[in-house]
Amino acid sequence: MKRAAALLKAKTIGANKIDYSDWERVCQLSGVHVAALQKVGDPAAAPDIAIFPGEGLLLATFDVDVSPQAGQNADKPKKKLGSQTVQALEALANPRARPRSRS
Repeated sequence: MKRAAALLKAKTIGANKIDYSDWERVCQLSGVHVAALQKVGDPAAAPDIAIFPGEGLLLATFDVDVSPQAGQNADKPKKKLGSQTVQALEALANPRARPRSRS
């Protein structure tokens, strides 16, 4: 998550402008981390997911530089990440979704 946050910070121009390809990459990288944390199943990861990408990407406002002619849509990677984030947080809050310890 720190890597995705650092990439976002490095690629953001001014207060909140980012190129579409960088935005897409940050969302994809964050989604990979969210899925991994979900798979691990440790509820202690939920605050990290809520802070970034939850608050850091999904609730923040970014001016994504898109090219409609190239079929770019800034909402598409954001919606996918949002779905992954919600699924992970729901799974981490549900004790039945956590991996069972091997005894």
